[in-house]
Amino acid sequence: MYNEQFKLRGSKSPDDDNALEFLKGICSRDDMIFGKHTVNVDGTLKHLFWRHGVSSMDYSLFGDVLAFDATYQKIKYNMSLVIFSGVNHHNQRVIFCSAIVGDKT
Repeated sequence: MYNEQFKLRGSKSPDDDNALEFLKGICSRDDMIFGKHTVNVDGTLKHLFWRHGVSSMDYSLFGDVLAFDATYQKIKYNMSLVIFSGVNHHNQRVIFCSAIVGDKT
C-alpha cells in the first residue's frame, strides 16, 4: 500500500492544476499577490512560491530579520512546506511568503 501511495505522490495530480488555477484567480483580483512555479519534465509541480500583498508590505516594514523555516513535515505529495517569517513591532509573528519545494535545489 505504501509503495502505491509513493507512486501516486510522484505522478501528476489534479491538485497541481487546482492550486495553480486558484492562485491565478487570486492574482486576477489582487495586483499585489505574487506567485511563481516550476514544473518537472513530466508536467508535475516541482516548486510553488507565493506571497500576498499584505505580506509584501509587512516585509518592507519588518523584513530586517527573516526566518526561514523548513522544519515542517513533508506534505501529501512528498514536498516540503517552507515558511518565510519575521516579527513585527508588537513581537508577533508575520508571514512574509510561503513555498512548496520539491527538492533542495
